[in-house]
Amino acid sequence: MSQGPLSHDIPADRASQLLARCREAFLQAFENAAREVIRHPTWLQTLRRAAGECFDELAGDKEQAGFEQAYGLTASRISLVHDEDLDFSIELINLDQRLRDSCERDLAALHMRLKTLLSVSDAPLPEESPVGSESVCRALRVLKESEDLNHADAMSLLGRIESPLCRHLPNFYREMERELAREGIESKYRIRQSGGTIRPEHQRRVGDEQIPEIPNYQGGAGGGMSGAGSGGGYGGGYGEAMRNDAPRSPIEALGMTVRHRREASGPSPGSQGLSGFGAPATTGPTLDPGLAAALIERIESWLGERQLQGDGMPVSLSGSELGSLLSTQQAMAVEVVETVCAYARTHTALPGTIRALINHLRVPLLRLALRSENMLSADGHPAFKLVDLIANVGRTLAPDCPQELPICRGMILSVKPLVQASRVSDTDFTVALSSVEALVDARKRAAFARADSYAEGVRRMERREIALHLASRTIYLLVGHEASAPARDFLETFWVHVLAQTAYVHGTDSPLWASRVQTANRLLASTVPLATPAARQGLTAQLPGLIRDLEEGLGWIGIPPERIKESLGPCLDLHAALLSGRSVPAPTTRGRPPLPTLGSVAERPGLRVLKHKQHVAGEFPLPPEWQHLEAGEFLAIGLPDNTVMRGFVAMIGPSRQVMLVADGDSDAVLAVTARALAQQISSHDTRRITFSSLVEEAAIDKLAKS
Repeated sequence: MSQGPLSHDIPADRASQLLARCREAFLQAFENAAREVIRHPTWLQTLRRAAGECFDELAGDKEQAGFEQAYGLTASRISLVHDEDLDFSIELINLDQRLRDSCERDLAALHMRLKTLLSVSDAPLPEESPVGSESVCRALRVLKESEDLNHADAMSLLGRIESPLCRHLPNFYREMERELAREGIESKYRIRQSGGTIRPEHQRRVGDEQIPEIPNYQGGAGGGMSGAGSGGGYGGGYGEAMRNDAPRSPIEALGMTVRHRREASGPSPGSQGLSGFGAPATTGPTLDPGLAAALIERIESWLGERQLQGDGMPVSLSGSELGSLLSTQQAMAVEVVETVCAYARTHTALPGTIRALINHLRVPLLRLALRSENMLSADGHPAFKLVDLIANVGRTLAPDCPQELPICRGMILSVKPLVQASRVSDTDFTVALSSVEALVDARKRAAFARADSYAEGVRRMERREIALHLASRTIYLLVGHEASAPARDFLETFWVHVLAQTAYVHGTDSPLWASRVQTANRLLASTVPLATPAARQGLTAQLPGLIRDLEEGLGWIGIPPERIKESLGPCLDLHAALLSGRSVPAPTTRGRPPLPTLGSVAERPGLRVLKHKQHVAGEFPLPPEWQHLEAGEFLAIGLPDNTVMRGFVAMIGPSRQVMLVADGDSDAVLAVTARALAQQISSHDTRRITFSSLVEEAAIDKLAKS
């Protein structure tokens, strides 16, 4: 499955109207939840106003840009000097985390459509969803401060409002997502291929292309693109289906067109020579059984000659004079084979090695079509399943994969007896199918076996990823947009790792975690401009203890002393400017979110890791269609070094934040975090490989053009 940006021609006024409807519905859902625990009208008005202002800011409304300065979670608004304020801030952060965990799946689906609406304007897309927990928690912060709630009431409110929010918000997300879908607002990214059918606009055809040869093989033209395991309905029961005029599959529909065409043409006119085949003439479409048997023998002999000479098959068997002499069942099978081969040849999405392999199956398939009574069986003939399976493997390979690749070499050897045989049967294709299935199964089992040795490492990596995620989220909520650049940069570059290590080792319920959060907020508070001499004197008294706590935290995570002094330098310079009364630079805005980093593990040469190593503001949820990945699926992940990692999802962490992707054809294993994967989906050639039946795709294509 690949994704790509959609082109949307949404008028700006329509986008604004839909955003306004979404804003009003969000505020109503928030108010409905709050009404279950709040009876004071003024409090409800405050919550609604604050949430609306936050929505406007996150949606890029420049007129509301002052909301963060007025109500943001900044040092001037959050003072963690007192334990009660610290408790409320930490509980608000924890509530934010629980709301996101509860609503993430429903919110992600809505946010993908909201991004389409927001992209109409020139404003940058928000890191947080305007209807997410950010707006809710910031509104609760505003309520506490504007109404001057005491500690007990504020903590009680957070505890009581959580349950109503977890009920009302998901309902709003689902209903709003469906409403935007009805309005024709598509997600920012959509599936280009889904299910078992390639949409017509993506069935790209090219001119004849040279297909690389496989040594010791000669033969005609062909190639393939398919999916394995789609055994349901390749034809069979044609008599009944045609009598009822209700084809059960595209193959039956294609066979019906063959039958109708033959019935409409009536008896073949006059004497029909078998030009080029050396067979005797006949005076009609119905042949003597002996002559029919001799005709089949001669056709097979001709096929063998063409195969040995490597001349290909320039004339379609089904469309030649000889085709009219075949029985209806033979003509149907021949037409399906030639349709599949012609369709496959024009699909360059498969590697040349795989197209060459399917190319050499054309003659054996035609031989089988002349003799098999079961080729169009309802449950799928092994011959068509074999083509599907080979092409399906090709979907998982690199475009330039060599034929020396173990899986390719194995499939070549498996089908070689079919190509070399002068006559084939259903049993021959069954044996070849079983052989290729065994190869595919062994390939998958080998990938899982390689991943098993990394199991404990994945669990540790996931715990560290969750800790860094929580630390980044905490920094994001504390800093807001108003903090001075030196303090913000220090927290996002250095202190985030102190918080992450604390969460990983001690947990977020520990006193040390609370102390580290308090230290971060003391630093933010120390960078607020000082208006009076008394304030400067107070800062002078507090700085030694603050700097000591910062140095202790950095030393705890192993930063050397000289690096500690260097990291604190900009903050110390800012403090000196504040104490001397000099002006300080205005706050700056954040840049673009960092991209994930691709690294290796020294002691595990086959393992690479794709993850964020630094602070990441905001959220990167997986698109809804990616949130149900399971072990055994096949992915192609575009990497920052412009390579692509192809492999099976061999392991998913307990919290689904880290997965292992193992290559089935080499020792390569990739550990990737959910946040990193989400970014790669939106910016690189990252796909879930889906499988469908080439045989049915070919029939659909032929029927659409007929």
